[in-house]
Amino acid sequence: MNKVFVYGTLLKSHRNNRLLEGQTFIGKCKTLPKYRLYDVGSFPCMVKDDENGLAVEGEVYSVDDETKKRLDWLEGVASGLYFRDKVELEGITDTVEAYFWGRSPNGLRDIGAKWPSD
Repeated sequence: MNKVFVYGTLLKSHRNNRLLEGQTFIGKCKTLPKYRLYDVGSFPCMVKDDENGLAVEGEVYSVDDETKKRLDWLEGVASGLYFRDKVELEGITDTVEAYFWGRSPNGLRDIGAKWPSD
């Protein structure tokens, strides 16, 4: 099984959470303060930011390999829109991956640590 941190449209009650049906919800959590979210329009993206990072809010799921492939497709991994990498979470030492923006965030609105932004 693979552990994945989600912070946008894959969150419970959001439109793409259906892709996580049948997978194990581990719980809500936050990253270490090393990341930031940006608004891409109808969804957010996360980038690493060691200098001005925040603790991004999200959820962790344990997913099977087939679900991981579906998530990679949704996130456009093959096209470079996002890439999957290890994320550091508060209180979790297991290896957990998240989807990071594969492009520059220049020109995108900084929304900090939570999506949708308040």
